[in-house]
Amino acid sequence: MKKFSLLFVVVVVFVLLGYKFVADNLENNVVIIGHRGAMGYAPENTLESFKLAHEMGVDFLEFDVQMTKDGVLVAIHDTDVSRTTNGTGQIKDLTLEELKQLDAGSKFNKKHAGARIPTVREIFEEFGDETKYYIETKSPQSYPGIEEKLIALINEFNLLDKVILHSANIESLSKLHKLAPDAELGLLLWYTETAYISDEEIDNIPEYIKYIIPNHDYLTEDYIKKVKEAGFSIHTYTVNEKEDFGRLVEMGVEGVITNYPDILIKE
Repeated sequence: MKKFSLLFVVVVVFVLLGYKFVADNLENNVVIIGHRGAMGYAPENTLESFKLAHEMGVDFLEFDVQMTKDGVLVAIHDTDVSRTTNGTGQIKDLTLEELKQLDAGSKFNKKHAGARIPTVREIFEEFGDETKYYIETKSPQSYPGIEEKLIALINEFNLLDKVILHSANIESLSKLHKLAPDAELGLLLWYTETAYISDEEIDNIPEYIKYIIPNHDYLTEDYIKKVKEAGFSIHTYTVNEKEDFGRLVEMGVEGVITNYPDILIKE
């Protein structure tokens, strides 16, 4: 009986270790994307936030692109500056010089007072090809020509193979594809109840889309399986808890966008 009990314990240990090995390897193969940098620790879409995310070892730096009144591409999420800076007004109505006068850090905390809204050029100059970029065209309908400027800048820095471009706007994605047929593109989706995608919806997704990027809150294993069987890769946002990360990895998610990269990145 003792030998049987010992054998049973050994078998259980090996099974648990084997499960942990598989789980760890699955997690290590998942792409970690720093949401607006590491916005849980530093003001979003600032060089300070991007530097921190890069130091944490993210696979991609994620940021939103909008365009100033004088046609300069900048990284900021909202179309209005009031939530994240000490200023007011729409991005499209402000020049770069006016934007650079705004404090994009003090609303986050005193430590980061004086942080500025960066241009996309400044981000590329800072990190070059040392990282990859996960770039969203934000409200592109408000910025005629934004796709052309973005692709031109990416090509200037020779970063096309280091970039995933994504948007909720299918027209913007179509323009990006025409401008850069080799660019990897992702479609952003938002669900407010259990995620479901019909065969017709899948068939209507353009063939140049590689990534489907829904919010994680309502994802199911069946949804993820269906999307992947249709030939797409699936990333999700915004995953800030280790438990959610593990659950999503087990269901088959291949990339996660997070405010706290260090929580999900294994040493």
